[in-house]
Amino acid sequence: GMPQSERESDKTRRENERQPALKEERDASPSLLNESFSPQPSSLFVNGQCRWPGCDRVFEGYTHFLRHLNRDHSTDEKTIAQWRVQQDLVRHMENQLIQEKQKLHAMQLHLQLFECISTRTVRLFRIHFDTARSFVRAFRNNDSHSEHVISFFSVDYYKYANLRPPYTYAFLIRWSILEAPDKQRTLNEIYNWFTRMFFYFRHNSPTWKNAVRHNLSLHKCFVRVDGRTGAVWTVDEEEFQKRKGQKIHRSSCCSLILR
Repeated sequence: GMPQSERESDKTRRENERQPALKEERDASPSLLNESFSPQPSSLFVNGQCRWPGCDRVFEGYTHFLRHLNRDHSTDEKTIAQWRVQQDLVRHMENQLIQEKQKLHAMQLHLQLFECISTRTVRLFRIHFDTARSFVRAFRNNDSHSEHVISFFSVDYYKYANLRPPYTYAFLIRWSILEAPDKQRTLNEIYNWFTRMFFYFRHNSPTWKNAVRHNLSLHKCFVRVDGRTGAVWTVDEEEFQKRKGQKIHRSSCCSLILR
């Protein structure tokens, strides 16, 4: 037979030939093996036991384990195959973790919404009362930005709760138009803004569209501009300020009650 020294040198030569294959596998997986993640051999030695896949040998100390690791789990076809299996397992678990995190986030959103809706009966009266009081106070002070009083109560509530927002159609129409980059919208763009902003308009009878059209025609502060590509609606701020002044006068009695 072949002398032991020759057998050992032949084994070493075969191991060196397989090293490039393992290096290629590692280089092809930068997400799993990179500079920021450097696993230590101790990860394979837990409670005195070898944690290499398929191996459960027990050792008295870490030194004995290292000898076993270098002798029985050196680079060969079997260990490379085991490494590939472990790599695929980690990738699968990472994908599963992403899906589970998404599920957790969706559950949190649902539970927060459920809690918000389930307690609305107690809160709505105070919310609407405070909203009315804030609007009247803003009008009384002739606040030109009174429409932004809405921000004190999260619009997200009405984005996800099936409740009609406590604002007039004229207020919402003006809001949608002024929010547009060029301060003008087509009728369909106004409809889309309503459905994007509020759950109520997304999931209820579209009869509210009649109310939008009626308000656009009724109020002089909304101006229709015909162009080559169709008609758009704009806001006449001077007319709106006159209309707002009339509302302040009409609400003076109400403001005394809400102080």
